[in-house]
Amino acid sequence: MTFRLLLRRPVPTLQIVLSILLTVFLSGGSAFARNADDIVKVLAIGNSFSEDAIENNLFDLAREKGIKMVVGNLYIGGAPLTLHVKNTRENNSVYAYRKTSVDGTRSATPRVSIERALADEDWDYISFQQASPLSGQLTTVTESLPELLDYVKARSRNPDVKFVYHQTWAYSAHSPHAGFANYEKSQEKMYQAIVNVSKEVAKMDGIDRVIPAGTAIQNARTSFIGDNFDRDGYHLRMPLGRYVAACTWFEKLFGIPVTGMKYKPEGVSEKEKSVAQSAAHFAVENPYTVTGLTRFQKAPKGVRHPEAILVDFGGTLHAGPWNPVTSPLEGKTYVLNDSLGRTTRVHLEMTARFNGKTGGGTAASQTPYALPGNVTASAYFGNAKKAVGGGAITESGFRLTGLRRKGQYDIVLFASKMGDSLGVQDTRVVCRGKNEQQGSLNATDNISGLIVFSGAQPAADGTLTFTVTAGPANTNPDGFYYLSALRLKTKK
Repeated sequence: MTFRLLLRRPVPTLQIVLSILLTVFLSGGSAFARNADDIVKVLAIGNSFSEDAIENNLFDLAREKGIKMVVGNLYIGGAPLTLHVKNTRENNSVYAYRKTSVDGTRSATPRVSIERALADEDWDYISFQQASPLSGQLTTVTESLPELLDYVKARSRNPDVKFVYHQTWAYSAHSPHAGFANYEKSQEKMYQAIVNVSKEVAKMDGIDRVIPAGTAIQNARTSFIGDNFDRDGYHLRMPLGRYVAACTWFEKLFGIPVTGMKYKPEGVSEKEKSVAQSAAHFAVENPYTVTGLTRFQKAPKGVRHPEAILVDFGGTLHAGPWNPVTSPLEGKTYVLNDSLGRTTRVHLEMTARFNGKTGGGTAASQTPYALPGNVTASAYFGNAKKAVGGGAITESGFRLTGLRRKGQYDIVLFASKMGDSLGVQDTRVVCRGKNEQQGSLNATDNISGLIVFSGAQPAADGTLTFTVTAGPANTNPDGFYYLSALRLKTKK
């Protein structure tokens, strides 16, 4: 009788208990922290790796399961734990406080201190991470994390707050990051060092759980997608790489298997979604060991006679029929779809890196082809005459594979850089297969100029190889050259 009476007129404490019990039931026995206001609040004290992991997709995954969330990130690019400690000692207001509110509204507040952000919400989870170059060096963590943890614990509004360590990921095998030298430029050695640190941090007093995002990315790299989850050798590629990390956070925080969930960000295919969810799930199950994704090691068999194939150099996600080349680094491979959205047998392999990505191209090209503004406005660039951003990239290149050996292809390339008066930015492209063609265009203020190769014939192995560099008419003092877009069509 008493129990029935309580159900009719529940007190707040009982409501909370029942909510927790329901959560345990729905999540297979793993309750997660939740405030009395029925909102899960997560704050990261980190850097761009926290941005990659929680600012995108985590909120949406939770929403699918009816979980209300607030997500915060105290952001300083590249910040190590020592900097966070310094900022607590001096109460420095130097963070960009990025927040997704419970209704999905995003905000970014400059010049915020850790103390102020802690006071803003009664956070359920607060995470820490080491800067990526130091993430596999235990002493750099143990020298700073305890002090930072004590500071945060003393100022947390929630007495039941849980503290999380964010295990970051190893760099791409071809990463240009200077910190890669700490691990002999070996992805395997860097990953193992990160795992070893994570194991020790998990034993520290006050750390409640480790989010194995690094293992999830390493799992995903065993799939047919390969080492293609980053955009620059260390930051995660949008949207796929970030989706893997968010799936890992979701399952580890909430105890709800992410496999089979419906939500995926725009630009991620159903096959890629399954790879990401499986990589995250196995990482939560085995956080310190790589689990090979044997079900996903064979690439989808593509069509042999595709419609036009459209490539966006510097793209971040699929823009309709356009295939984004999300990283300027050599060693990256992309499975290309045709303009009907069908997976093809044609792959693009980056054989020699560009320096990086730049904006400033035309958003209103005037060519016989429908080149969208979001494709033509950005480009990858090289600099053949002078070091820029740490080096001179005198020649870039890529290869198309899986072409019909007896086929002939018409190829169009476009590049643009508007409002730059520093000379002629002549870009030269050479296409080599069974035959060789070459062409140039001046990217400066270009809205209509194209490089056109007609009847290009693949080599005996079904490949066309492209070299991109500064052309003979290039008078730019840095030798800048650019590439924005490529269109490939079987010649009738």
